Amino acid sequence: MDTKRNEIVVCRFAKLIELNPKFMEFYLALGYAFHQGGEQDTAKMVFERVLELDPQNECATNNLSFMRHPDGDNSLAHTISNKEEIVECNDLANQLVNFELAYMDKEKKQTKSILSKIFDSTPQNYEVIAALSTLFFQMGEFETAKKLISQAISLDNSAPEGWTQLALCELNLNNLEASIKAINYSLERNPCPEAQKLKGKILYLSEQHEQALHEFKQLLASNPEDIYLMQCAAICMHKTGDTDSALNLYEKILQLDCDNQIAYENVKAIHKAKEEKLTGQKEASDSISVLEQADRQYKNGDLEGAIKEIENALNSTEQNSALYATLGSLEYQSGLLEKSVIHLRKAVEIDANSADFLTRLALAEHKSGNVTSFIKYINRALDEDSKYIPALKTRGDYNLNKSSYKDAATDYVNIIKIEPNNTEALLALAVCFYKTNDTEAAVMTYERILAIDPENGLANENLTVIRKAR
Repeated sequence: MDTKRNEIVVCRFAKLIELNPKFMEFYLALGYAFHQGGEQDTAKMVFERVLELDPQNECATNNLSFMRHPDGDNSLAHTISNKEEIVECNDLANQLVNFELAYMDKEKKQTKSILSKIFDSTPQNYEVIAALSTLFFQMGEFETAKKLISQAISLDNSAPEGWTQLALCELNLNNLEASIKAINYSLERNPCPEAQKLKGKILYLSEQHEQALHEFKQLLASNPEDIYLMQCAAICMHKTGDTDSALNLYEKILQLDCDNQIAYENVKAIHKAKEEKLTGQKEASDSISVLEQADRQYKNGDLEGAIKEIENALNSTEQNSALYATLGSLEYQSGLLEKSVIHLRKAVEIDANSADFLTRLALAEHKSGNVTSFIKYINRALDEDSKYIPALKTRGDYNLNKSSYKDAATDYVNIIKIEPNNTEALLALAVCFYKTNDTEAAVMTYERILAIDPENGLANENLTVIRKAR
């Protein structure tokens, strides 16, 4: 415990002893505080005073034994054992005894027990309830801490520290919106830097990076060389896409603290990302140029030339999914199915989340007779994008061809939900209705097609056939 805090604790227990001269807990806690502050002789005098008042006091006896023989089996304690009689003390309502003890050591269960007794005798006291909430918070029991601090606030909602504590409880319970609301109430009552820092942190965690940056910038206005605030502002700048400002701020941190590892690593990461972005832009530009050239050759009917163009590009660019996908598609059209499958698989290996590439690969697998692979990849495509129309049509057509009309109809209906005037999907859906003997639905679907495209010959022909058959 730091010296300043130790002095505060000592003064508090000394005052408590004046008010409650027979309460041994306070003497023991005072001796413990002197011991923690390095004042061993004073601590001994206090424990000896305890024995003058209570010659049978085991805690004081053990503490003196420990101080005289620190290498023995005993350890220093600040509370009397459960076996000893506790003398009731008066006027504890405003005394945060156990709150102080909680900071002095790790024996929080004992502290909790004592404070709970105080709470039982003064259940409507703001300070006692708030102190108990703090203790539960330190023990990681955030729900209990929240309930207690909420109870304290109901007794006195003017204290900013109560709202700050509630904000911390809500934050640890991952209730970010409630946490922001609580810290705002605290700041309304006392706009202090610590509460504003907490607000910035909560906003950042709730991914409100612009608002978090605003808070940290305000704090930096009065503390421009506060490294913690600079780091918080820099990460918010990075999150909002202002990489240059983040880099400048990290470099400023390194000027103030050349050993700051966080700033050093982040500067490296930003520089690396910039280099990769430039490389990626160049590669993308090169790829577009290659694809444009291949497209011109394809439109001129030179499939072989288009394939050669992309193969040459891939000799110098190994990991370009778009080039592999285009090459695979050109090979598919050229009947080079084995190569098509190989290159489309490579495209999917590089970009596993592309519904487009997965659909192309599924078609190549199906054309090659690999039905199991076809089903796997077409389903994966729709897992990635359930509204990707080429994948829906591909699976619908597959189910229609194998007479799974209900499954096919489901995919065609999903296409029509996205594109209500898609006559190709409507025609296929009408066939599904007809094949499942739902002629009324088939007629209505053909009529809908003709409303969209009155010259649709297939719809006219099929509608005439159905009406004649009735």
